[in-house]
Amino acid sequence: MSYHAVVLTVHVLTAVVTIGLFVTRFYWLCRHSPALQQRWVRVVPHINDTLLLASGIALIVINRFYPFLCKKAG
Repeated sequence: MSYHAVVLTVHVLTAVVTIGLFVTRFYWLCRHSPALQQRWVRVVPHINDTLLLASGIALIVINRFYPFLCKKAG
């Protein structure tokens, strides 16, 4: 498996986990659940989002796609 495929898989999985955690924490917030006070609930989203950002940056470097650099026409 190529680096690109591995990094892309990690990126997609961490995006799905981010959405899942966000929805779960919102549900717990609406239900006033004591689960929101657990330590892992406060730590895991930060670790996951860091992996999401790192894999996104890695995809930019691997693909040599720099979205913020403008090329002059002509």
